[in-house]
Amino acid sequence: MKRTKSLKTSILLATAIFFVSCLKKEAPPKPIVDYGGITNYFIVNKTGMNLKVTYKISPTPIDKDSTVTLTTDTITQIFKYGGLGGHFPPSYVFDNLLFYNKSDNNKDKPLLTIDPVNDDNWNNVTKKGDNETNYQLIISSDDLK
Repeated sequence: MKRTKSLKTSILLATAIFFVSCLKKEAPPKPIVDYGGITNYFIVNKTGMNLKVTYKISPTPIDKDSTVTLTTDTITQIFKYGGLGGHFPPSYVFDNLLFYNKSDNNKDKPLLTIDPVNDDNWNNVTKKGDNETNYQLIISSDDLK
Protein backbone atom coordinates (compact mmCIF):
# COMPACT_ATOMS: atom_id res chain seq x y z
CA MET A 1 0.00 0.00 0.00
CA LYS A 2 2.81 2.33 0.85
CA ARG A 3 4.44 1.58 -2.48
CA THR A 4 1.20 2.30 -4.40
CA LYS A 5 0.82 5.63 -2.61
CA SER A 6 4.41 6.55 -3.46
CA LEU A 7 3.88 5.49 -7.11
CA LYS A 8 0.67 7.59 -7.35
CA THR A 9 2.48 10.60 -5.89
CA SER A 10 5.36 10.17 -8.35
CA ILE A 11 2.98 9.86 -11.31
CA LEU A 12 1.03 12.91 -10.15
CA LEU A 13 4.23 14.90 -9.71
CA ALA A 14 5.59 13.82 -13.14
CA THR A 15 2.26 14.73 -14.78
CA ALA A 16 2.28 18.17 -13.16
CA ILE A 17 5.85 18.80 -14.29
CA PHE A 18 4.95 17.64 -17.82
CA PHE A 19 1.94 19.97 -18.05
CA VAL A 20 3.82 22.93 -16.64
CA SER A 21 6.63 22.41 -19.15
CA CYS A 22 4.09 22.30 -22.00
CA LEU A 23 2.66 25.71 -21.18
CA LYS A 24 3.14 28.21 -23.98
CA LYS A 25 5.86 30.68 -23.17
CA GLU A 26 4.84 34.16 -24.35
CA ALA A 27 7.44 36.32 -26.03
CA PRO A 28 7.87 39.74 -24.46
CA PRO A 29 5.80 42.41 -26.21
CA LYS A 30 7.50 44.22 -29.07
CA PRO A 31 7.91 47.98 -28.63
CA ILE A 32 5.90 50.29 -30.85
CA VAL A 33 8.22 52.17 -33.15
CA ASP A 34 7.30 55.67 -34.31
CA TYR A 35 9.09 56.41 -37.56
CA GLY A 36 9.12 60.14 -36.93
CA GLY A 37 12.10 62.35 -37.07
CA ILE A 38 13.27 65.78 -36.08
CA THR A 39 15.56 67.84 -38.27
CA ASN A 40 17.30 71.07 -37.26
CA TYR A 41 18.46 73.67 -39.77
CA PHE A 42 21.31 76.04 -38.89
CA ILE A 43 23.03 78.89 -40.70
CA VAL A 44 26.68 79.73 -40.03
CA ASN A 45 27.19 83.46 -40.59
CA LYS A 46 30.80 84.07 -41.71
CA THR A 47 30.05 87.30 -43.60
CA GLY A 48 31.45 89.78 -41.09
CA MET A 49 28.05 91.50 -40.79
CA ASN A 50 24.80 90.94 -38.98
CA LEU A 51 22.16 89.55 -41.31
CA LYS A 52 18.47 88.75 -41.41
CA VAL A 53 17.27 85.70 -43.27
CA THR A 54 13.71 85.42 -44.46
CA TYR A 55 12.50 82.06 -45.63
CA LYS A 56 9.37 80.45 -46.95
CA ILE A 57 8.44 76.99 -45.76
CA SER A 58 7.58 74.61 -48.60
CA PRO A 59 3.99 73.52 -48.96
CA THR A 60 4.32 70.84 -46.35
CA PRO A 61 1.94 70.61 -43.41
CA ILE A 62 3.39 74.00 -42.40
CA ASP A 63 2.74 76.97 -44.64
CA LYS A 64 4.39 80.08 -43.24
CA ASP A 65 7.18 82.59 -43.67
CA SER A 66 9.68 83.55 -41.05
CA THR A 67 12.58 85.91 -40.37
CA VAL A 68 15.59 85.19 -38.16
CA THR A 69 18.51 87.44 -37.19
CA LEU A 70 21.97 86.01 -37.88
CA THR A 71 24.66 87.62 -35.75
CA THR A 72 28.11 87.64 -37.34
CA ASP A 73 30.38 84.67 -36.58
CA THR A 74 27.61 82.58 -35.02
CA ILE A 75 25.70 79.42 -35.76
CA THR A 76 21.96 80.10 -35.55
CA GLN A 77 19.15 77.59 -35.65
CA ILE A 78 16.57 78.96 -38.06
CA PHE A 79 14.03 76.15 -38.06
CA LYS A 80 13.19 72.79 -36.51
CA TYR A 81 11.02 70.36 -38.45
CA GLY A 82 9.54 67.16 -37.15
CA GLY A 83 7.20 64.74 -38.76
CA LEU A 84 6.35 61.19 -39.62
CA GLY A 85 8.41 59.65 -42.33
CA GLY A 86 11.89 60.42 -41.14
CA HIS A 87 14.36 63.26 -41.46
CA PHE A 88 13.86 65.83 -44.19
CA PRO A 89 16.54 67.56 -46.29
CA PRO A 90 16.50 71.36 -46.61
CA SER A 91 15.03 71.29 -50.14
CA TYR A 92 11.94 69.55 -48.77
CA VAL A 93 11.37 72.18 -46.09
CA PHE A 94 12.42 75.52 -47.62
CA ASP A 95 11.12 77.12 -50.81
CA ASN A 96 13.70 79.92 -50.65
CA LEU A 97 16.06 81.87 -48.41
CA LEU A 98 16.58 85.64 -48.71
CA PHE A 99 19.47 87.33 -46.86
CA TYR A 100 19.49 91.03 -45.93
CA ASN A 101 21.79 93.33 -44.00
CA LYS A 102 20.22 93.50 -40.52
CA SER A 103 20.33 97.30 -40.47
CA ASP A 104 18.72 97.57 -43.93
CA ASN A 105 14.94 97.68 -43.96
CA ASN A 106 14.78 97.54 -47.76
CA LYS A 107 13.11 94.24 -48.63
CA ASP A 108 13.42 94.89 -52.36
CA LYS A 109 17.12 94.09 -52.67
CA PRO A 110 18.36 91.06 -50.77
CA LEU A 111 22.12 90.60 -50.52
CA LEU A 112 21.69 86.91 -51.40
CA THR A 113 18.77 84.89 -52.73
CA ILE A 114 18.76 81.11 -52.63
CA ASP A 115 15.87 79.93 -54.77
CA PRO A 116 15.46 77.02 -55.10
CA VAL A 117 17.15 75.53 -52.06
CA ASN A 118 19.78 72.97 -53.06
CA ASP A 119 20.69 70.21 -50.59
CA ASP A 120 24.27 70.09 -51.92
CA ASN A 121 24.94 73.49 -50.29
CA TRP A 122 24.05 72.19 -46.82
CA ASN A 123 26.31 70.08 -44.61
CA ASN A 124 24.79 67.23 -42.65
CA VAL A 125 26.58 67.71 -39.30
CA THR A 126 24.69 65.03 -37.41
CA LYS A 127 26.98 63.24 -34.99
CA LYS A 128 26.84 59.50 -34.41
CA GLY A 129 24.30 58.76 -31.72
CA ASP A 130 22.27 61.97 -32.27
CA ASN A 131 18.50 61.46 -32.24
CA GLU A 132 17.95 64.47 -34.47
CA THR A 133 19.39 65.30 -37.89
CA ASN A 134 21.30 68.58 -38.15
CA TYR A 135 21.99 70.54 -41.34
CA GLN A 136 24.22 73.63 -41.62
CA LEU A 137 24.44 76.21 -44.37
CA ILE A 138 27.59 78.34 -44.31
CA ILE A 139 27.25 81.89 -45.67
CA SER A 140 30.48 83.82 -46.30
CA SER A 141 31.18 87.34 -47.58
CA ASP A 142 31.98 85.80 -50.99
CA ASP A 143 28.38 84.57 -51.21
CA LEU A 144 27.07 88.12 -50.85
CA LYS A 145 28.88 89.44 -53.94
